[in-house]
Amino acid sequence: MKKIFISLIILIFAFVKCGQIKEMKQFSKCQFRYKKIENINLNGINVQDVNSLESLNFMKIAKLTQDLLTGNDINLKFNYLLEVKNPNNKKASINGLEWIAFVDDKKLVEGEIDKSIEVNANKTEIIPVEISVNLSDVFSKDIGKSILNYGFNLADKNGNPTRVTLKVKPIILVAGIPIKYPSYFTIEKDF
Repeated sequence: MKKIFISLIILIFAFVKCGQIKEMKQFSKCQFRYKKIENINLNGINVQDVNSLESLNFMKIAKLTQDLLTGNDINLKFNYLLEVKNPNNKKASINGLEWIAFVDDKKLVEGEIDKSIEVNANKTEIIPVEISVNLSDVFSKDIGKSILNYGFNLADKNGNPTRVTLKVKPIILVAGIPIKYPSYFTIEKDF
């Protein structure tokens, strides 16, 4: 009786895992594109529609200048909205997503979404990728205004990325072991 029970448990586990693997396989057939970039902030100052330092008011320029002169961190934060379209007749899922963000083809920062991502059959989901980086660390050889300029004009007035590129690599769990897609792929404008 004990052997039958254990065999039954193993069989149930195998079916559950088989379903999960099918969902992961469906994810490989999904299409990716960027939706938009939003909430662009440079040291807490909204620079969503700012093209240059001169476009800011005096108080904001003074704050950023003070941060530069006193050696404070210059933190850039924004949300990159990744759109995932599942053209399949079955749900698609993965267990995580590694990403690398570039500005003007210079690697800015990398990170990981460490949670399950699901896209129902014939649906589209928006996956927010929260990007945060200390520009002072990335551009340590640059000074002053050139560091700040990396935080401006990242998106056009509609939120479309103008200078930001995102590369992603899906992650799946098989028997509790993370398996990563072999290489990164670049998110494009269109499906």
